[in-house]
Amino acid sequence: MSEPYFAEVIGIALASGQAGMAAIDQVAAANPLALFSAMRHFREPRTSAQQHIVKASTAWADSGAPEDPRNAFLRQAVLRALAECEGPHVIGLSKRIDDRGTDWWALRARFRNGDAAAGIRLCGHFDPGVRAIGHVELIEHVLGKGRR
Repeated sequence: MSEPYFAEVIGIALASGQAGMAAIDQVAAANPLALFSAMRHFREPRTSAQQHIVKASTAWADSGAPEDPRNAFLRQAVLRALAECEGPHVIGLSKRIDDRGTDWWALRARFRNGDAAAGIRLCGHFDPGVRAIGHVELIEHVLGKGRR
């Protein structure tokens, strides 16, 4: 359960609503990346399991674990997963993990979820003419959401 390689599969199982609260808490302790992977599979936390996933993710973000130097790679993986999530909880979570607003993945998460200032800061990370993989696609995605 603690293997980060399986975080996506575990996240899918959690998001399906078949896991109980105790299982979500076990995953939160052993593999917090799975919580953030689970959030890729729902926008609004509708079920009690999905609400508990968001609550457990928030608790992890507030625990100080993201700032621990031993968790540097985990922090990056969590922010990268969060950058692919959509929902009302994403901006708050990304701000909890990256309170300075300087991490590229955190800025992507915020911009994807409607934070225009994060989009501006994100664009400032690149020199004119430089193309970052997925950047134009993210901008098109965000613009497309505004047309719906």
